[in-house]
Amino acid sequence: MKSRKLRGISLSLFMVFALVAGALVFQALAQPLRGDSAYPVNANGQTYGTVGIVEDPATYVEPDLIACMGTDGTVGYCYKVDLDGEQPSTPEEALEYMARLAENGYTREIPLYESDGETVIGQFVLSPPSTIEG
Repeated sequence: MKSRKLRGISLSLFMVFALVAGALVFQALAQPLRGDSAYPVNANGQTYGTVGIVEDPATYVEPDLIACMGTDGTVGYCYKVDLDGEQPSTPEEALEYMARLAENGYTREIPLYESDGETVIGQFVLSPPSTIEG
């Protein structure tokens, strides 16, 4: 009976130790690689990666270079500022911006880079989604 109790206590202590050790390892791995994000950083100090699910918009930071697929299937990165495009600040600017987009079929071509943010490897086309009829 006593050995069973000791075995139970030992198992419980081991479980607590394993949980604490696991939490410490996870916390160490989750540390940001640059002060404001958990994305890798290239030699130019720019973050790059995929855009994740936003759980807390107040603290979410997108990478400088966002993973995209080029027109030929090449996977690379586009600058966030290029993807965002110009942002109108007045209703008049918004109308002008929409007119320019309409002239191009609401499509914008954006350079696709290696993770270094310098080497152009293709082109990403930002366009409205196609509709499925059926």
